[in-house]
Amino acid sequence: MGYFLIGANYKTTPIHLREKFALSHDDSIRFLNILLRDGAAEEGMLLSTCNRFEVYTITQHVQEVTHKIKNYFSPLMSEDEFDWNKMIYSYQDDKAILHAFRVVSSLDSLVIGENQILSQFKQAYEFALAHKMSGNKLNHLATRALYVGKKIRTETDISKKPVSIGSIALELAGRIFENLNQKEVALIGGGKVSELVLHSLKNKGVDHLTWVNRSLNKASKLFVDLKMDYKTYALDQLVSVLQKSDLLIFSLSVDHPLLTYDVVSKIMDQRKNSPLILIDLGIPRNVEESVGTLSHVYLYNIDHLDGIAKQNGKERGEWAKKAETLVSQLALEYMQEMGKGRDTIQALHLKLENLRKKEVEKTLKKLPQLDKETQSALEKCTQSLVQKILHEPILMLKKEQNRLEHTDILRKFFKLDEE
Repeated sequence: MGYFLIGANYKTTPIHLREKFALSHDDSIRFLNILLRDGAAEEGMLLSTCNRFEVYTITQHVQEVTHKIKNYFSPLMSEDEFDWNKMIYSYQDDKAILHAFRVVSSLDSLVIGENQILSQFKQAYEFALAHKMSGNKLNHLATRALYVGKKIRTETDISKKPVSIGSIALELAGRIFENLNQKEVALIGGGKVSELVLHSLKNKGVDHLTWVNRSLNKASKLFVDLKMDYKTYALDQLVSVLQKSDLLIFSLSVDHPLLTYDVVSKIMDQRKNSPLILIDLGIPRNVEESVGTLSHVYLYNIDHLDGIAKQNGKERGEWAKKAETLVSQLALEYMQEMGKGRDTIQALHLKLENLRKKEVEKTLKKLPQLDKETQSALEKCTQSLVQKILHEPILMLKKEQNRLEHTDILRKFFKLDEE
């Protein structure tokens, strides 16, 4: 029973296909339950962000898990547009561990050094834990990955001068509007991405904006903390906001686009074709793709940020190399630790089982009068005793904290390394 990871990200799958993997809260539970049904996987965790969709499992039925995932999503996309062999990647055991560590450390992110993936991975783990999808093995991997992610950020400079999807999006907008603080800016959405965008806007000198969201009562503290003036509008007032804004940044979770070609086309006539920038950071997308074909409309989505992100990656090249080295080292240590733990459990079980057999054999020689039924009862009794003796040490080795130290103590105490 080992680690198996399967996924798609911004490097393998374009956004118009990647957004088909976006699942609601209830659908995420349903999807994971399907994977765990009939024992295909013993544990499961789903990491879903605007840039990646990854399923982490504990299984010995890799093909069955892959088949279930393919069956779940195949009806949502045609075989002509989605090539499962090219757009999906998968890793097992050691490679899955290394990939998880790289993901949480932001080394596999669109924006190298960004911090959001750390909280996203934590939320994915807590979701699996809350719904009893994650057990001992995934708990070990997730908690260690989170530890690695924090260690990378504190012991390397990869997060120095932090950047985010929000800051890169504004860099893109800055290529069209030189002074964003002189433009009318609207933010649509109130989640974590919107918070990142707000901080980036503040850093760009923007101190007033329009905020559109489903709920208008939770962002006031953030605006106050950033000392920003803002006007609030309900989501059904989006069209009126569109009429008077120069830049709109979207990050809502939606089932269908908020802006369509027809709506924006009419607005552009009223705006007398003054430039309009729409930056869509949502998955699924908030703005219909065809809107980008309108004159004087500049529509960008997550995948359009790739060029700027790559330049950012080059600037962080040396920092990233050091982080990669440390991640590889930490992954190797974890693999060795896991391997040593398994070896210790096997060696301890073998030693106690050999002792049990010898003692049973001695006892039977001293009591030749015992009938077959009594001999069988003695076998079962001593086997049960060995299992009970092993129970606590095995539990101790399965715990994440101090596993290596516990392993060394057990090996020394039971003299497992002596010939």
